Amino acid sequence: MTETTKITTPVLLKREATTPWDDAPLFYVLAGDGLFACRNNEFFESCAPARSWPSELAGQEPFLVPSFPELARRDLERMVAFFGELADEHGAEGMVLLYWDRVRRRVRLVVPPQVARVGRGLDGSWPLSLRYETPTNLPSHWVPYGDAHSHAYQDAYCSGQDLDDEAYSTGVHLVVGRLHRETPQFHVEALVDGTRFELDLIDVAEGFEARRPRAPRRWLDQVTVKEGWQ
Repeated sequence: MTETTKITTPVLLKREATTPWDDAPLFYVLAGDGLFACRNNEFFESCAPARSWPSELAGQEPFLVPSFPELARRDLERMVAFFGELADEHGAEGMVLLYWDRVRRRVRLVVPPQVARVGRGLDGSWPLSLRYETPTNLPSHWVPYGDAHSHAYQDAYCSGQDLDDEAYSTGVHLVVGRLHRETPQFHVEALVDGTRFELDLIDVAEGFEARRPRAPRRWLDQVTVKEGWQ
């Protein structure tokens, strides 16, 4: 707010139950359960949920200025190899969790135990769902900041299931799809306070040239593939 800006309609912060009542004809109360319009009328006093904010206030657009750790190119290429092998062998999705090592100042990739369910038919297999266990035995200086998962041969996007799974997961969410191509499709979003911000791959990774020839065996051993929804 500049020095010349003046709010003519009072806005009170209700910090406690006994916040004094204002004597203005119209004022607003910002409480823990919302914004309320309060009136001192000739015939009544009222306090009702506000339908709009005070007109004197300027608008504000959501924004995100990313400064996430940079995922090394070799790590991204190993991830794509992991996702590619799951897609080629089982038609399944996979998950990799992203941690920032505050001591070594580097990104750590963690493949948790996970169950990938697939459907099978005459034309092959396709992913149905993916569930994983969040690790509880990692060093305390490894800070989670995001995850990456695959959509096998499908497009890379935030599906309805992804929206549900990530609803309360602040940080980077990288989706890798179209794994039948040498260069797959990447989709990157960040989720903060329930708002999604679309990012470019360069905002979170060094880049991508070509997937590694093989995925680490210990990563693949973390995945159990099951058929059907049950």
